[in-house]
Amino acid sequence: MKNVLTALSLCLFFSIHTYAQEWAPVGARWYYETYVWSPFGGVGYAAIEVTGETEVNGIQVKVLEGNCGCAESPMYTYEEQGKVYLYVKALQEFRLYYDFNLSVGDTLITFDDALLQEVPVLIESVSFLDWNGDIRKVQHIQYLEPGYSEWGDRIIEGIGSNRCLNFIFPTCDPVGGYIRCFEDPNDGVLTLDPSVPSCTYTPVKETEVDPVAWEAFPNPVSSELNIIIRQPIALPVHLRLLNQLGQTVGERPFPPFTERIDWGVESLPPGLYFIEIQVEGKGTEIRKVIKN
Repeated sequence: MKNVLTALSLCLFFSIHTYAQEWAPVGARWYYETYVWSPFGGVGYAAIEVTGETEVNGIQVKVLEGNCGCAESPMYTYEEQGKVYLYVKALQEFRLYYDFNLSVGDTLITFDDALLQEVPVLIESVSFLDWNGDIRKVQHIQYLEPGYSEWGDRIIEGIGSNRCLNFIFPTCDPVGGYIRCFEDPNDGVLTLDPSVPSCTYTPVKETEVDPVAWEAFPNPVSSELNIIIRQPIALPVHLRLLNQLGQTVGERPFPPFTERIDWGVESLPPGLYFIEIQVEGKGTEIRKVIKN
């Protein structure tokens, strides 16, 4: 079960079959799209599967193996009265991740296992998904803490968040993206991304895309980061700056033929950061920079 809300180290979308089926039955699978940072834009898939049951801290739990990024496998989870709990290894205890009982206006207090802190999530609206007669609640959510907005925008009952968390870790390779399919051993396959031909689809690259020639300096940086595109191109450039937790701390679009970008970073706390440059038609690349 991927935790829409967990700390960037979890990557599962497990589920609660509250109506007639066992929750997260052995054999259930979540399929996610994945991306490779280098050289550019490689796309594939990753799967997480319920492989069995075991006991952790005296609680009977499901075992989930596989990942879509940096998630540590196996993961342990259980459900109780519509609430899903996931084992946080750093604390050696279970924390709440989903509550499918919540409705419009309620707040879910989930847990970020990277920062080891609670994260409030507002249920903005609720809709319903009909899967072969099995009605699933869909919670449309808004994160109330800055930096979490890219963790997905809805939680599907019995499936979880619509995005794999680890995509925000620039150090993960590959990183996880949106969920493609959920497979239930009893109900079959639910396709959540109709744009792909199959759950395991991997596009074939016919030609390699030339990388963008760019550099960032100084590194380490104290006050102003200078980014030079040595071979300007007739395409828009989108730049993001991420902290070491993968959270966006700055974002700027630039027009075609951009040659130089000067970015003031004096207000940022010292630490490791990642510069993400995205050029239309040429993919995305990430580089590290140290802030003094």
